[in-house]
Amino acid sequence: MKKDELKYLEVETCGTTVFVTRDNGKEIVNMDNCESRIQDGCYFFWTLEDIVGYIHALFPNERVVITVWEESGLTGRIFRYGNSADYWESHGTTRGFA
Repeated sequence: MKKDELKYLEVETCGTTVFVTRDNGKEIVNMDNCESRIQDGCYFFWTLEDIVGYIHALFPNERVVITVWEESGLTGRIFRYGNSADYWESHGTTRGFA
């Protein structure tokens, strides 16, 4: 998948952790107020672009690096935004919970 297409990638809200690295350190972001999308009445998700918008609203005018860990019992994916430039990169995969 091309890096400009990653922003449309869906990540499940359950089992996803979002970290933000700012000048004053790294923190886990409470995503409870980030509006999720619903598919088929039971699948709740965000796009990676939804996450960027939410983080930029929380930390306006700050340079941040966003790391997203999407984990389930069998698979996991890690994505990073802002590390090299303002786009998403696939940072790795796991075999379930890390």
